Amino acid sequence: MKGLPSAERFHVGLIAILATIVVAAHVLGATVLEHTLWGTHAYAFLPSGTLVAALVATLILVALALRPPAVTLRWRAPASLSARAALWGGIVAVAALLFWWLRIRHALLGDSSPLSHNVPLGEHTHPRQPLSLLVHHEFYQWTRGLFAAPGRTPQDVAFHTLGLDSVVAGAFFVPVAVALARRLVAARPADAGLRAEEGRAGGGVVALAAGLLLTQGYMQLFFGYMENYSWFTLAIGLYLWAGMGVLAGRAPLTLASLALAAAIGLDLAGIIFLPSLALLAVVGLMRPDRRRATTVQVALTLLIFLGLHLSLAALGGFDAWVGFRYMWDLVVRGEATDRSVTFLISWPHLREFFAVELLVGPFAGFLLIPTAAYRLAAPGGKDARLTFVLMAALPAFLGCWMYGDSFLGIPRDWDLFAPMALPFAAAAVHCLATAGMGPRTVRRLLAVATVISVFHTAPWILLNTSEARSLERFKALPSSLGRTENVVAYWYLGHGDRVTARVWFERAVASNPGDAPAQHKLGQYAMDEGHFPEAIGHFEMAVRARPDKSEFRLSLVDALVLGNRLEEARSQLAVLTRAEPGRPELWACTGIVLLGLGRQAEAHAALARAVALAPGEPRYARLLAQGVAPGAFARAVRDDWDALVVK
Repeated sequence: MKGLPSAERFHVGLIAILATIVVAAHVLGATVLEHTLWGTHAYAFLPSGTLVAALVATLILVALALRPPAVTLRWRAPASLSARAALWGGIVAVAALLFWWLRIRHALLGDSSPLSHNVPLGEHTHPRQPLSLLVHHEFYQWTRGLFAAPGRTPQDVAFHTLGLDSVVAGAFFVPVAVALARRLVAARPADAGLRAEEGRAGGGVVALAAGLLLTQGYMQLFFGYMENYSWFTLAIGLYLWAGMGVLAGRAPLTLASLALAAAIGLDLAGIIFLPSLALLAVVGLMRPDRRRATTVQVALTLLIFLGLHLSLAALGGFDAWVGFRYMWDLVVRGEATDRSVTFLISWPHLREFFAVELLVGPFAGFLLIPTAAYRLAAPGGKDARLTFVLMAALPAFLGCWMYGDSFLGIPRDWDLFAPMALPFAAAAVHCLATAGMGPRTVRRLLAVATVISVFHTAPWILLNTSEARSLERFKALPSSLGRTENVVAYWYLGHGDRVTARVWFERAVASNPGDAPAQHKLGQYAMDEGHFPEAIGHFEMAVRARPDKSEFRLSLVDALVLGNRLEEARSQLAVLTRAEPGRPELWACTGIVLLGLGRQAEAHAALARAVALAPGEPRYARLLAQGVAPGAFARAVRDDWDALVVK
């Protein structure tokens, strides 16, 4: 195309610009823009001097990447299958040890804390990540004996087992990344319509491409990260590898279908890759020499996905197709209440998007878009492989941009975006490696990008090994609606510091008066101090924000009774008994309140209902037997009330 710069000039300039942006973002994030550039502020929370040392080391390594020393490494790959298996077994073992040694030591991000709490209680599936939760559950069952010790709670054990789960997935990801890199940088077959052997790039290009894939920010998922995305990321890598193999005639379509079915089962967001799977089928059907085999494999693919549907329905008790439709809408439209163009180009949204894409990259989405644009604009050199990687990556990139403010806030929910950065990086590597540049230029560009990626990702891995430093980093997140303050408050509460926790709960409601959990906790503080009017105010705010939470409404009833506002307590109990008529303690509470109001007949009926629902509970029978005796209300409040309302 006239006016288009040469491939070498364009990509050298692109890598230089991106490298400068990444380094500048880290410097600014560690200094004057700590609260804004949360995707690159890791160095601000590491020991002083770390950033300077990292900058010096990066400068030296970049210089070596641009002018590598004239050293010839004589390496011959093992010829026998057993020797290759031993080599890769050693690599996987070393990777696992590294991931475990530098594993995350906190549960501040994502849903790590709820997971460690719920998995020991038997949680084994989830409507959005059905198989991921099943893997977590089974891994906990298999390995909990390794971490059980006197004084450790089941939640403590789950924290370690789920971390090991992530590490195992990461160890398997390493050879997958190397195999994927080999297919991404392979030279285009002379005739795309023939089942030709792939041309192979030099081993140095393969190693550096693998290095780039293994140094992006999404790799944090494999360092003991607890939430559900490590196996999903591994499955995406397998799908991309298999898909490239299908186009090269090295793998059947069913292999890619199985990998994608596994990815979707692990996380329904994997449906974003279905169009790229359809492309593989279309390409096979268009080639006369593959048409018959592809027809059979398409039929098998339909059976694979039918099996996935039936399996998920049996596992979770929900309709998989309903889940698919929900996730498709979520992936395409995101969670934003405002999806207007004005919102999508607004500063707050672009700031969050820039921060999270740098965090999970940095040479992923921001390398993908310009390299893809160049490859599409440049004449020639386009084949089914390019179409496949772009069809896998670009819809996901668009979905990430359109995704709105999540329930936990984007900084805490960064892991939602991390797996999608793998197809971004893979497509970018393919575009760069097949742009028509010489192997020496490609090697140097990949080497520089890998060095800058290490500069970016290494501080995050180091930071996550320290719970104290990670907490200080978490406090600096620009999350809205009091979400950061709430998490910090619960951290202090979990560590026995009720005073500091209260300060952070107060900050949470100052930021967001509708923060129901924080209002509820502050109400409990007021109850402990006997300040019932203050407690009522907090509990009313919690109920107003979350009227569906019976725990919050029952706390309000407790404060109203102890504050001698019995008629209001009766009204709130009426809401609870209508919503949950099978809970005997609610009827017992209703009977006590009606005793206080002097409505003995109604009180007797409510207490009789409690006895009928729980005939073996002596407390309810005793309350009923006391009947309308003098002082029955005061005695019930003194002896039985707390046992009924305090959980």
